[in-house]
Amino acid sequence: MSSSLADASLLGSTQNGDAMGSGDNALSFNDSDFYLNMDDVDIGPQIGQGAFSKVYLGRYFGELVARKLLR
Repeated sequence: MSSSLADASLLGSTQNGDAMGSGDNALSFNDSDFYLNMDDVDIGPQIGQGAFSKVYLGRYFGELVARKLLR
């Protein structure tokens, strides 16, 4: 099964059809909902770098991710 970030079923729909609206069914988040335990991220090889950071390939619960480390 594939998923999309724009999939309204993942975002939750409001009564007016706006997935991120301010209707009665609007989603609410706490800052802590967006933090990861970095022990759950396996870091692989460096895949890029810029003036202020390096980017590494990684896995988070089996999913490929990129981890950006600021200098």
